[in-house]
Amino acid sequence: MNKLVEKWLFQLFFIALALPLASAGFSSSASVTESVIEATVQITCSAGQGYSCYSINYSINRGAWQHAYGTDTNFTITEDGNNEVRYYAIGWHCTGENCSYAVEPMKYA
Repeated sequence: MNKLVEKWLFQLFFIALALPLASAGFSSSASVTESVIEATVQITCSAGQGYSCYSINYSINRGAWQHAYGTDTNFTITEDGNNEVRYYAIGWHCTGENCSYAVEPMKYA
């Protein structure tokens, strides 16, 4: 197996172990508004079960992952045809100096 692929799989596995999946706490949703020449996407994170929204992470058409800190992000897609946005939110809960993080399962729009 290619060393780069092995490293990527190891990092993905490590992230999956390090960040528990949020079961029914915070969540994110995507809203898409389309016009003739572009699509405007808004991804919103909603806090829940003691978790605040830490960041929203997204990838357009399997491109590089982007992230935005906070509860929402907006961007425009101008590429023709069908476009796929993968996204998920990371939540955090802090008690004093101790913080814990959770990641929700990836979603598609």
